[in-house]
Amino acid sequence: METAAEAVVVADAQGRIVFRSQALEGHPAAHLGTLLALLFRGGEAASLVDSARDGRRWEGRAQRRADGRWAKVKLSPTTASTGEPVMLATMTDATDAMERERTHQLVLEGEQVKTSVAWALSCEAPLDVRCAGVLATVLQLAGTGSSGAVYVHDAGARSLLSYV
Repeated sequence: METAAEAVVVADAQGRIVFRSQALEGHPAAHLGTLLALLFRGGEAASLVDSARDGRRWEGRAQRRADGRWAKVKLSPTTASTGEPVMLATMTDATDAMERERTHQLVLEGEQVKTSVAWALSCEAPLDVRCAGVLATVLQLAGTGSSGAVYVHDAGARSLLSYV
């Protein structure tokens, strides 16, 4: 376990760290809850600390405070060879996986936008309705949303259509 590629921590029933792998050597925290609170930020950190304190299983991703990278974290209550309850915490870097997921999501969103625009331009609706559909899609893509109605005057619709 000393040479594990992931960070490994074992804490006793009171949360005191009894083992830490090389990846966390030199970290001053003596308590698992303190260590987790120092390592991670945001709502995930609070959930992790609560789970560690209550001896509950937890699995998810949390963002590291030091560099903003993401870690996959698992907390597993288990029993030591002595029969005493312990909490095993493992942490592995998950930043690349998060970036791949985000890229995949952006590709899907782009395909949805292309489909929406293609439909709006090819449907049998009047020109102003088709252009309003394109404009609503563009507004949604820009993150401004399209709450309420989108009205495009016929003259503006022709200009928008020639631009698209």
